[in-house]
Amino acid sequence: MKLTSDQVRGRDFLVNNERAILADEVGFGKTLQVLSAARVLGCRRILYVTGVQAAFQVEEEMNRLDPTYSARVLRAPKRARELAYTRPTDLLILGYETFRADVEKIAKQDWDLLVLDDASKFKNPESQLASAARTVSARVPRAWAVTATPIETSLVDLWSIFSCIGIYPMGSWEEFNEEFCVWGTEGLGSWAKPAIKSYKNIEVVRERIDGLILRRRSTQTPEVIYLIEKLGLTPEQLRTYHRARGGYFGGSIFDRFTRSLMACDSTAFQGRPWKSSKIDWIIQFLKLYEGKVVIYSQWKATMRHLEQDLLANGIEYVEISGDISMEKRVANQKRFKLDPLVKVCIVTKAGEQALNLQSAQILITLNRLANPQRMAQVHGRIARMGSKFKVVFVLDLVVGRSVEERMLALSDVRSKLFTDVLGKGLDPTRFSIGDMEAILKVTESQDPEVQNGVGNERIQQLFRGIMEGNSSKKV
Repeated sequence: MKLTSDQVRGRDFLVNNERAILADEVGFGKTLQVLSAARVLGCRRILYVTGVQAAFQVEEEMNRLDPTYSARVLRAPKRARELAYTRPTDLLILGYETFRADVEKIAKQDWDLLVLDDASKFKNPESQLASAARTVSARVPRAWAVTATPIETSLVDLWSIFSCIGIYPMGSWEEFNEEFCVWGTEGLGSWAKPAIKSYKNIEVVRERIDGLILRRRSTQTPEVIYLIEKLGLTPEQLRTYHRARGGYFGGSIFDRFTRSLMACDSTAFQGRPWKSSKIDWIIQFLKLYEGKVVIYSQWKATMRHLEQDLLANGIEYVEISGDISMEKRVANQKRFKLDPLVKVCIVTKAGEQALNLQSAQILITLNRLANPQRMAQVHGRIARMGSKFKVVFVLDLVVGRSVEERMLALSDVRSKLFTDVLGKGLDPTRFSIGDMEAILKVTESQDPEVQNGVGNERIQQLFRGIMEGNSSKKV
């Protein structure tokens, strides 16, 4: 398998660093770089820790790269797993929970290399998973972390990932807190507790991690064009939205905030009848567009509503979610790629990572997450190296003048908070209860508009814009 020049550079970076983080952006082929580096070094006892869904892709990629390597995904009862750790397998691939549960057995074996894939899973230094990684990494000669999001919510994420591969460029936990953290309190009265409020000496962080982390943006992935379509709410949705914001479905600030967001997508969470301006819009769009489309939703009830309407309109789809088995997810991914009759792939949180869905040129998000790093992972399902498209489109459906729109506006402001740690803005977007309360406090005149009908003319206009974008990029 031939590597690109960028992938060769990444491979060589790992070869020359016993402990390092490969943090290339989504779609760069990080797995291939890691496996190629391990092969160059002649590692024959590799422990590769990843998500269950990604495990089979790692196995498949190693088989393509070098069939002489024995690669195996470990999925077995505990007694059978104990035997597997002692057997001479070149590449043993296991999930996070198995790694955490079996750390004592794993740490007793001789490994040439530990790979922590999607290392954002290890961002909490107090978690059992991070503790397991520190235990094993201390006993191996090489340890690499792989992630497109080395910082998701705070600088602690980065410190923790480094600690999980056995190095501390920002010092021990105590030294990190003293040199880089600005401490304060959160909560009131007896509920008040110490909390990190901001960070300092960011330029020193960059100096310390230089040479230990590699992060690049691929020039060989498709260009991403971002589009926002603002919609109103159906009359039924607007009534549900008012109820949610007023506390009908739960009186806490968190309940009101969450249910208001859900009402922007669909009334399905409260029971029938199911109404949604977003889903009406999607169905009409799919009737115009002939290619494959990925649709993302974080709400299960909304996903069920969408599936019902797809079936009613004769539009074939597959689903990748936590509600179906891993074998079914893998089969659905292949079917979406190979079956010309399957037009839509619906993904939830389970599909945010480790999915190659580049047979689609358009991703529609029913709800844009507040954390832009997680959204970048979602976008990376179609904006990947190997795509046949020169340009892909991410279409966000947003209810104007709603809690949803105000949340995203605040998220955009927060995105400037972590500038320049890795050479670009990184967003520790955590909405406090106070933030949620402020977003909910608006007058009735600021509520979403009622939307009667889908607005086919606007859809056709957007569709023409996409087609023009294609031709201008010579797809």
